[in-house]
Amino acid sequence: MSRSKFNILDSLWILLMAFILAVLVKEILFPTFQVEGNSMLPTLRQGDLILCVKPFLFQKHRLRSADKAALASGGVRDGDIVVFKPSTFPDTEYVKRVISVGGEDLTIRDRKVMIQGELLKEPYLLTDKAPGIDEDIDFNTPPGFVFVMGDNRRYSRDSRIIGPVAASNIEGKCIAIYWPLDHFRIFP
Repeated sequence: MSRSKFNILDSLWILLMAFILAVLVKEILFPTFQVEGNSMLPTLRQGDLILCVKPFLFQKHRLRSADKAALASGGVRDGDIVVFKPSTFPDTEYVKRVISVGGEDLTIRDRKVMIQGELLKEPYLLTDKAPGIDEDIDFNTPPGFVFVMGDNRRYSRDSRIIGPVAASNIEGKCIAIYWPLDHFRIFP
């Protein structure tokens, strides 16, 4: 076999392995999703492409923490943006913000959200009158579940309607908006 033929085959093999590795990393560790709808405005817009981390990656990190509520809810915390499949619509992926994790008391009064009796600061909301559903809510989020809401509360189908989300239904935690570039953002 000639030297140039060997180099071409080696190069093709390396490219194929690199492609397979990239696809595996993307699908297994860092899945991507496209935002559909306006329930997360202004944080996420229709058509944004978001990069997520699979639950087992952030759960491992959180296992080292003393955050019992986060551990009881699969490693996510209040304020995290997650992608999940609700048990009521298992073929649909939702993107929402975690408002309350397992073991926390959630209260909504006069469109204001309180966790454990303290007013939740929500600088990401469109307006102060955001919740959109006028009924008052008193809820204890069960261990292993999270209570999620969209940032655009008036147009969000979230835990106020579908109930709490099982931590096992979380597909990933959003870590960045990567497209379009003018909306690029990294989340903590």
